[in-house]
Amino acid sequence: MFGKLKSFAAKKLIEQQIKKLPPQQQAAALQQAEMIFTLMEKNPTLFEKITKEIEAEVKKGKGQQAAALAVLPKYANELREMMGNGAPQKGSNVAFNPDGSIHK
Repeated sequence: MFGKLKSFAAKKLIEQQIKKLPPQQQAAALQQAEMIFTLMEKNPTLFEKITKEIEAEVKKGKGQQAAALAVLPKYANELREMMGNGAPQKGSNVAFNPDGSIHK
């Protein structure tokens, strides 16, 4: 139950953060957030590990985004595997648009 409460609170926080975005971008951001929450429910241990490593990088003086960019590539294969067919494939040169959607 506590996990669902945290998930609900996180979703509400995200909704607050994206209020100023245009409706289409809000929808894309919410869709991505749902995907992340689903992945977190599938393998919470992996996300705890990632979070701890990002926090360690932040403590070393990196910004949050730089820390995430330093840590996430280590777990790219595991994340791709969890995402299934919807994941960008390694070497596909997939980039992300400003609204968070995938640019192919």
